[in-house]
Amino acid sequence: MDIFLHSGHSFPVPVTVADHFLGLASHDQLKVLLYVLCHADEPLSQEQIAKECKVLPSSVEEAIVFWQNANVLQQTASPAAVSLPAEPFAAEAPPPDITEERTVPVMPVTDLPQQTVPAAEQPAAAPNVPHVQNSSSFHVKPSEMAARLQNDKKLAELFQDAEQYAGRPLRHAEQQSLLWIHDYLGLAADLIHLIAAFCASTQKFNPRDLEHIAIEWQERGIQTPELAMQDIERRTNARSYTGQVMSVLQMPRFPTAKQQEFIDGWFRCGISPELVHFASEKTRDQTDDQMSFPYMNKILMSWAEAGVRNVADAQKLDEAYQAEKKKKKATGQSEKDSRRKPAASGGASADASFDLDDFDRLVNRF
Repeated sequence: MDIFLHSGHSFPVPVTVADHFLGLASHDQLKVLLYVLCHADEPLSQEQIAKECKVLPSSVEEAIVFWQNANVLQQTASPAAVSLPAEPFAAEAPPPDITEERTVPVMPVTDLPQQTVPAAEQPAAAPNVPHVQNSSSFHVKPSEMAARLQNDKKLAELFQDAEQYAGRPLRHAEQQSLLWIHDYLGLAADLIHLIAAFCASTQKFNPRDLEHIAIEWQERGIQTPELAMQDIERRTNARSYTGQVMSVLQMPRFPTAKQQEFIDGWFRCGISPELVHFASEKTRDQTDDQMSFPYMNKILMSWAEAGVRNVADAQKLDEAYQAEKKKKKATGQSEKDSRRKPAASGGASADASFDLDDFDRLVNRF
């Protein structure tokens, strides 16, 4: 197919952008760059660029940093403006040297709280690796990222598949996150594939959720596809359970973090969604038709300790409790009435006895 450029105003684009960064830069980053290149002879502010490109000012700032790290743009003396170098293309930086071994220093973080894992789930010999928190201190220049992807086919395939999972080009922060998981945590590319696919399926494809699962796998010694698939299945079942609980409780929004803790606890105890619904009805009866997760949790935990596993068991236990409650109330009331009734003159014991009709009426009140 022949493509011709219409005559008229045009502007140059560095070759390195087309050769190395079309697959790395996000949509917003490319829009910002093209606008800046088109207005290379003008001082530009972030607000102006954001308005013309229809992006957030924070996205403009991220894009400027991205292209500065790529040696395409440079900061002017004014902190609010950006520009091209004085001679941006006369001595353009050569493409990254893909044969050079690049090492990216990383600042380790040691303040991550340790997670408690049941003894049954502990691997026989978990790898001895340092605790880490996130990829915030991990910085890779776009040129270094491009070199890594050209040298490592598995890593390049991971990035391509991750874009398909996300349904869009990866943001630079997401690229750094995936590389951090691979390089710093030491997870194999096939395991990161599973994490990326799962996060995308739950609509939580972001560095925080990607790294949360990766760190947990590292600490629990999940280093094989078999163990990884088992954990993914567990997480999928837990999400399915949460959806069922949301349905029976008619929750219009996703649970809060505290509510999710309660739901996860019910899942671990094997409590069915139907039993959760029955407990919610009991909760509404006792809390003036208000949904109280702490109150409902007390009911469910007491049932679990009593061996209740379904609604029928809970109903039997509740009926027994109500019967015992009625019995205690009836017994207490009968003792009060017997003390109040005066004895007849002459000490006739028959006159001092409790009236059975009064007793029947007392019982029927409950």
